[in-house]
Amino acid sequence: MITKNTAQLREEYGQALREELELLAAANGNILAAQVCTSDGFEVASTRRTDESHRRLAAMVSSMQALGAAVVEESDLGSYRNLIVEGSEGRCLMMAIPGTDGDMLLTVIASAQLVFGILLVLCRNSCQAISARLSTTV
Repeated sequence: MITKNTAQLREEYGQALREELELLAAANGNILAAQVCTSDGFEVASTRRTDESHRRLAAMVSSMQALGAAVVEESDLGSYRNLIVEGSEGRCLMMAIPGTDGDMLLTVIASAQLVFGILLVLCRNSCQAISARLSTTV
């Protein structure tokens, strides 16, 4: 479990997390933005959007993750892993980062041209890389 506050997380891991997000974004040109945020709605690292849009997105992701986790629990589906919001122009995938007890989340916004399966694999791989970076320092 992550026990540090958001400012500490940003200072200690922000650069490493931004590097992972940049690698994710570089992996496919249809990834429009990515961020790591805390489950209580604060952005830790982000790429390819304005700071204000990431702050708003982090707050929304926090609420949506809580609802998704409640649905998973109520439906006896095991532990929460991810949530997908799909619009006519693209998708937003929110995924719990392994090893953080759901305290940190990866959010990726992609255009509709990115095949969902590819997006899912890219995000899972990124979550594993982020988890590895955090586990070496958390």
